[in-house]
Amino acid sequence: MHRPFHWLALCSAFSCVAVVGCGAPDLSAMKPTVQKSSAEVLVVGNPPGWTADAVQTLESASGLNVQVKFCTSGQLEQEVAQAIRSTGVGLVMVASADLPDNAFATMVQQHPQVMFEWLSTAGNRQLGNLANFRQRVPDEAITGYGTGWLAGTLESAGWTTSAPVVGWLSGPSGVPASAEQATLGGLYAAAPNVQLQAVNASAPSQSASGPVPPIVITNHVLSAAEASTLSAARAVLLSLVPQPGVSGISTQPAMPDVQAAVEDLLAFANHTWKPGVVSATPDQLLQVSTGVLSPQVQSSWQGMASSLANNAINVTTAWSNVPSPIRTAWSAVAGLAT
Repeated sequence: MHRPFHWLALCSAFSCVAVVGCGAPDLSAMKPTVQKSSAEVLVVGNPPGWTADAVQTLESASGLNVQVKFCTSGQLEQEVAQAIRSTGVGLVMVASADLPDNAFATMVQQHPQVMFEWLSTAGNRQLGNLANFRQRVPDEAITGYGTGWLAGTLESAGWTTSAPVVGWLSGPSGVPASAEQATLGGLYAAAPNVQLQAVNASAPSQSASGPVPPIVITNHVLSAAEASTLSAARAVLLSLVPQPGVSGISTQPAMPDVQAAVEDLLAFANHTWKPGVVSATPDQLLQVSTGVLSPQVQSSWQGMASSLANNAINVTTAWSNVPSPIRTAWSAVAGLAT
């Protein structure tokens, strides 16, 4: 049996007084001062933080009729098609840990009169130029700084018993160089005496650069061989990108939270919604596996995550704060231009 759907409906006092019949006329036929429209929010699976209770706050999007529906990935295409056919729906919003696929992109292109939005742990930049499509994704530099800071904090808290070292596993990076620089800036801020060691985990045998360090940062989606090697080494693995279907990941970027959806529903209601790839900084910032952080580190991390969410730290200058000799050495390890 399919999981039962949960529906929420909010009708503006200016549009109707009951749920039935509160679909609004076509946006193109309405003046901005009296515009009435509706939005449908599709929550795919069980993304962290997107519970039935949490989505109640979406009713804050005043001036809109908002319907929230939980569905599976297999049901999504049908639900989007149904939402498009619904009278008055001007915005279809999807919250999913998966990336938008080609079928969704085709629907976006075929229905320019409808605005679409996708909230996820990463964006599909190939779809970034569509005039009616907005993507909400984690801020890569802020997430990177937090990941590096947490790796350094774990090392400084005594996770490693040998020389202070953190591993860096490079691959076809899913993040820009600026995010990797912010990561290393965060690492230095938390552990200025740490060494950065290149890790080669593409084969089951021991890395040519030496044993896999207890703490490893990776900038790409792991291959099966890499995941196996790191699992065998019992490494604490902090990822700068989502790792769908990969077990043993200690931290990875978190989904944009419900507050990001509230902000964008309000923007749509106020005619300030714009397409493109837009960053979000959720309060949780990272998905952290149970048992990775001690109570002391957890407390420190909560403080850091709050500071980053409130933009209290300038992550764009963090790399320049690293002494030049260390920048040169770490750039060589991470494959960054000096």
